[in-house]
Amino acid sequence: MRIYVASLSDYNAGRLHGAWIDFEPEDTPDGIWAEIEAMLQASPEISICQWCGNDEAGQHIGHSYMGGIVEEWEIHDYEGWPDGMVPSKHSIEELVTISNAVDEHGDAYLAWMDNTGDIDPDNMPEYSTYEDAEELGKMWYDGMYGMEGLDAIEYYVNWKAFGESLMVDGQYTEYGNTIYEWYG
Repeated sequence: MRIYVASLSDYNAGRLHGAWIDFEPEDTPDGIWAEIEAMLQASPEISICQWCGNDEAGQHIGHSYMGGIVEEWEIHDYEGWPDGMVPSKHSIEELVTISNAVDEHGDAYLAWMDNTGDIDPDNMPEYSTYEDAEELGKMWYDGMYGMEGLDAIEYYVNWKAFGESLMVDGQYTEYGNTIYEWYG
């Protein structure tokens, strides 16, 4: 997962200046902020006089050189984030939380986040996984009545439809090619 952070001072001056920032396992918000600050400090706009627009070595008639201020930034692009998620709508702290949780929990975290909207991985409950709705239907029946009753009706039940009907209550989430059952 990564974001492209751009300097808005440069953007407003008609030039593109920014950096791709990769989110690695165990990143901290302070580390990401340091990368953003380094990008801003490398901006060409920082050496432009605020009063006259000349660079530091240029003429400054009627005033002394006043260095540029480069402090505003924005996320202009991103790669590798979950479908439908727009990183520019989240704080750096939230992006680090999401990135680290995906590294630790994988698709299960993404399914839970997609289902609840909660990004705090400490709130994520225990879960089981099923390959498809048919497996979910059979496992649910087995849990309720045992497999000995399953043999008598196995060929008369549409297990896929039964499993899909179980998914309506919100205890189950389908994400990718997996169904997650949440406990608690």
